[in-house]
Amino acid sequence: DGGWRRAQDVFHEWSLDGRDERMASGHVRAVEEILREALPLVSSKTEGAERREFTAIDAGCGNGWVARKLKKVAGCRGAMGVDGAEGMIQRAKEIDPEGKYEVVDLKAWDPETAVDLVHSMEVLYYLGDDLETVLKRVHDKWLKPGGVLAAGVDFFAENEESYL
Repeated sequence: DGGWRRAQDVFHEWSLDGRDERMASGHVRAVEEILREALPLVSSKTEGAERREFTAIDAGCGNGWVARKLKKVAGCRGAMGVDGAEGMIQRAKEIDPEGKYEVVDLKAWDPETAVDLVHSMEVLYYLGDDLETVLKRVHDKWLKPGGVLAAGVDFFAENEESYL
């Protein structure tokens, strides 16, 4: 098998030994840049109107740090985190017991309600051959009309064991 392991299993282990925090801190600058571009598209004031409210999903949320960050943004009515690694969702719930976090298979899951913003950092390449199908589902079932998918992909060299 060449040492390949499911990303969910690797990231579950990372949640147990503190690497979830290091991974999050390593992504802060990129995520802030992504959100700086995406948030005005879903929450900006229009002339003569109040700030628009928005909802969000962080797909591949890890320990939930981006969902927590989004919940603090003016106009955010709700942000949930979803991840395939059970340990990451357990960490998210420990840190934010009031938050909404779910263990899901991103290749099969759809939210109950479409949202305005889907954020994803370092996840898309793990979808492999299912990438196009998942992106179509995100467009058709996860996002409201006019919604925004804001995704960052910066091949994470430290995680060799889960490469496709």
